[in-house]
Amino acid sequence: MIGILNTIELVVVAIAVAALATAGAVTLIRVAKGPTSLDRIISSDLVVGIVVGGFALHVVLTGRATTLPIMLAISLVGFIGAVAMARFVHDQVAVTPEAPRRLRRRRGGSEAGSSGADEGAPGTSGEPGRVGEEGS
Repeated sequence: MIGILNTIELVVVAIAVAALATAGAVTLIRVAKGPTSLDRIISSDLVVGIVVGGFALHVVLTGRATTLPIMLAISLVGFIGAVAMARFVHDQVAVTPEAPRRLRRRRGGSEAGSSGADEGAPGTSGEPGRVGEEGS
């Protein structure tokens, strides 16, 4: 009975290795091609997840839990890196006339040509093409 379980375990691990290798290849292609920086950031975060999956397969094969702290540290670094990059990209977003007014207010910017006198008046948004929209 133990021989059958070992065989099944090895087959499952082989399938998982193949899935991780395929996911890794596709993810690395996405990192290389882009086309945007957000695609590259998300792909690099996925690479971290694939590496953690590889360590998990190592734990399954060896039966030792010595790599669990390494998995935790890599996951933590990946999470912090993803959050930091998301904040960086969010701060780089240009404020356009189509952006919500609350975003412009929070950043302290004002629209060119708008005096701000009609900012809270119902029916005026101060933006061209947005007639009849009430302030939020």
